[in-house]
Amino acid sequence: GPETTTSYGLPPHGPMRTSQTKITPKKDGASIEYDVKGGSYPDGLIVSQSIRIMNGSFTLDTQHRNTSSQSLPVNFGEHLYWDSPEGWNGLKVNGVDATELVEQNGVIDLHPENEILIPGKPPISLKQKRLTKAVLWAYKDENGKFDQKYVCIEPVEGDPLLDFFGKPESMIDPGNSRSTSLEISI
Repeated sequence: GPETTTSYGLPPHGPMRTSQTKITPKKDGASIEYDVKGGSYPDGLIVSQSIRIMNGSFTLDTQHRNTSSQSLPVNFGEHLYWDSPEGWNGLKVNGVDATELVEQNGVIDLHPENEILIPGKPPISLKQKRLTKAVLWAYKDENGKFDQKYVCIEPVEGDPLLDFFGKPESMIDPGNSRSTSLEISI
């Protein structure tokens, strides 16, 4: 989302979303590397991702490496868009009805292992490391009508509604890195 505590001039959702990345195909997936460039955000943040599809699961491992000489803020998140052909009313995350949270662009806590139930779909297992919150939302038009064909469940490192980005816990010190992981299976 938009920066609220810093002034780096980054686009919503960060510059990686709309930039070219280096993609290397692998036997069971791909690896991606991106050097963050955007606004006045300092040079030196390298994002590396490894995507694998095997044994009935999708795995996405991400590492942020700070190669600069200053601490850099990161609030990494994955924008997971889920098909919901029967609508998302009654969506449950870990047994909690999350319908109202979707309508409010709300945030829910994630556990290391999570169960997602979308009406009409088989149960989804979402395992995560260091992505302890999820932002829930769906598009709403100017008349207030929600798109029910998909729902976004976006695991993030810190609650963007509480201005995590730029706070001390979001910082990666020079020469250090931080990793996250997602595993999705049905």
